[in-house]
Amino acid sequence: MPTPSPAGAPPADAPIAGLLTWLVRQGARLPGTAELDAFTAVVADAWSALGLEVHRDPVPLTGWAATAGTLTVHPAGRGAAAARVPVASVAPCSAATPPEGVRGPVVRAGGGAVHAGTCAARLPWWTSPPVPCRSVCWCGPWPRPRPPGRRPPRS
Repeated sequence: MPTPSPAGAPPADAPIAGLLTWLVRQGARLPGTAELDAFTAVVADAWSALGLEVHRDPVPLTGWAATAGTLTVHPAGRGAAAARVPVASVAPCSAATPPEGVRGPVVRAGGGAVHAGTCAARLPWWTSPPVPCRSVCWCGPWPRPRPPGRRPPRS
């Protein structure tokens, strides 16, 4: 049974500007969240209004929703003070950080698009499209599962 469109959503045949304005006001639509379900319902209603047959394949998702993240940097010098670094966002549905934390060098990847090659030698694996933002590549030693058929990066 389709999820009904949320209250306040514009009708499916509303002008595109109205739909886009509503969409932006919905905020993040992360996998497994009510926000994504609501957005999906609006898209399905719009497609149905155009005469398209809409079919959904539910996909079970085990993940988590982070409300906050922290990063504390402990410089490697004698007597160097630890510093808390602001975190812009956390990666939902990522692996959990072990209780003892993670340690390793940090590389500032620059102010433009970061490609896999930038940090490939330091990351266990990298997801492909470029990241269009200022990024910090964590060069931690924690193990991560590799997608089937994907080779580890060359050192």
